[in-house]
Amino acid sequence: MTLDPGDELVDRLDEFGNVIGVITRRELRGSRIPHRCAYLLVFNSNDELFIHQRTATKATHPLHWDVCVGGLPGVGESFDDAIRREAEEEIEIKRRAAEDEIARLRQLERLRQTAAIERGEWPQ
Repeated sequence: MTLDPGDELVDRLDEFGNVIGVITRRELRGSRIPHRCAYLLVFNSNDELFIHQRTATKATHPLHWDVCVGGLPGVGESFDDAIRREAEEEIEIKRRAAEDEIARLRQLERLRQTAAIERGEWPQ
């Protein structure tokens, strides 16, 4: 038996990003209930952004074009694990490639923050 994606459980957050409970994806649709999301932008070696078309069976925005890979982390799932899972599910990027991309993005963020500090700015 396949689980309906609408029945999947995700963490519900308060306005400060603290987990305060669990909610189904179906309950989130069309609401403004805070929840976690994990997304990854994928570029090729020419720095071209990968875009893909969503499947016709998606509950929201079916067949629309999308610029990111990702989705909702499951209950207690880390952002990194969610990105790895979503990348493998959506575009078949295997775990090692996803880990390399996450490491590259973390390095870019550290460089951005260091540059901001060197300019006398507080990194955002």
